[in-house]
Amino acid sequence: DYSTLGGWPEMKGVGANSVMSRADQSFETAAQRGAFQLRQVCRDLSVRPIATYDSEYGSAAFMNLTEDIPADLLLRLRPNRCLYKAPEPYSGSGRPRKHGDKFQLANADSWGDSSATFSLEDETVGQVQIQQWSDLHFKKAAQRNFQVIRVTHPHCSGLWLAWVGNRCHL
Repeated sequence: DYSTLGGWPEMKGVGANSVMSRADQSFETAAQRGAFQLRQVCRDLSVRPIATYDSEYGSAAFMNLTEDIPADLLLRLRPNRCLYKAPEPYSGSGRPRKHGDKFQLANADSWGDSSATFSLEDETVGQVQIQQWSDLHFKKAAQRNFQVIRVTHPHCSGLWLAWVGNRCHL
């Protein structure tokens, strides 16, 4: 497996810099390798970065491995993922629930109302719709809530993203 971590400084006209690039067999999974690289880079930064990852990293394993890393994450989600909403408030009897209702990306009936919606007209693809749902989590990472964002336009039935961080407001 081969992995590259790049950086984009906040300067106009500056391209990407390769921060870390390696072929490494010492990690069992891509999630372990990605978390290791992010941890290494973040320890040398003076600002909180935004890290973007493809759908291979949109998982409970990656969420758990990056929980203590000071970075905001934007992860692409596979469209067959099943997430969970926040549980109802504790009723006072029995063990408190960790998970609420299922939120299946492939089943619109499970989504409920979005917490925010935004639309815009793009001259290339036409009408773009963006929906956001808050306080969702993976079953095996119930302690790590995130926001889910769905982007659609006439040529795309749905791009699903997870935002784990503090700066996402539609």
